[in-house]
Amino acid sequence: TILNKFSPKMVFVETTGVADTLEVVTFLRGSMIVDKIVLKKVICVLDAELWEGKDNFGSVFFNQIKAADVVLVNKMDLIDKEKMSLMLREVNSVNPQSMVMPTFHSKIDPEVLLGAGSSFWVDEENLVLESEGREETELKFESFIFQEERALSETSFRRFLERLPFNVFRVKGPVKFGENAFMLNHVGGRSHWIEHERIGDTRLVFIGWNLDIDAIFDELKSCIDL
Repeated sequence: TILNKFSPKMVFVETTGVADTLEVVTFLRGSMIVDKIVLKKVICVLDAELWEGKDNFGSVFFNQIKAADVVLVNKMDLIDKEKMSLMLREVNSVNPQSMVMPTFHSKIDPEVLLGAGSSFWVDEENLVLESEGREETELKFESFIFQEERALSETSFRRFLERLPFNVFRVKGPVKFGENAFMLNHVGGRSHWIEHERIGDTRLVFIGWNLDIDAIFDELKSCIDL
């Protein structure tokens, strides 16, 4: 009825907290509207305070994570900082194909939720740090920029991304490999690449918390293709 009456470009289906997302997705794919819609993304909002009691909630709790393309681990400002990285790794182990994003008050870059994954773009001359304008919390997100005019080794840099801890939850910007360049959007442990016509400097924004900036810079410098 909604499709026929309003012709919306996008529809959000919000389930109850105890709904089995896998069953909802199966139903949508087998319904009469399957030829009229495309399922773009499944988003799960996880209350970080509930994670320690996860074994008490049954299969539905884990099915919501297993079905998700994006898992927003919310209320991270209420979690012991020493437990954050371990918890995010455990969430990701339930569904290694998902993007795991720590949030507070469920604040998130709309591009992460609404983008198709590979539609990322950024204005190289005016990079905006996502931490700007956010209200103060105990989580204290940090941002910094890495810029390098020399080309990076693609093999070394991809290995660097694979080793990044979950407290570095966003990396974005242009990356130069020899005669090739790409726009990188690394979100919650997943990387998306778009070929970039203009080959300029590598200029990456890193966003996270409790960042060991010196160690990250050392690893990035080791990726320079000498």
